[in-house]
Amino acid sequence: MPINQKYSLKENIGAISYYAAKTDTRITYEYIMLKDINDREEDLKALIKLCRRIPSKVNIIPFNSLQHMNPEGYSATLHPTSMPRIEIFADKLRDANITVMLRDTKGDDIAAACGQLAVREQKF
Repeated sequence: MPINQKYSLKENIGAISYYAAKTDTRITYEYIMLKDINDREEDLKALIKLCRRIPSKVNIIPFNSLQHMNPEGYSATLHPTSMPRIEIFADKLRDANITVMLRDTKGDDIAAACGQLAVREQKF
């Protein structure tokens, strides 16, 4: 997140914790699932630990592939987590008594899914 260039993750979590305590509000985390980046068992455990520390709920968002854009560099390494793996991840969060919403993805088939609007460059 761009905000992390100014404030560390530790500072952001501190601010979230403070806000939740002062407002008696549950925090909503938007969690975009990226294959082999944040869908591992250790990521699940860290998210459970965070959600137990700060009253919260989690919106799990499947990542929409960028491959139709022929990405280069780091973007080329980003891939969606499989839906079965996402469902297992969500179920394990629920088993830990964490409120989870699993967002549905639409428009990926026409490169118009959330955050993925793109134009393919055509070479003439």
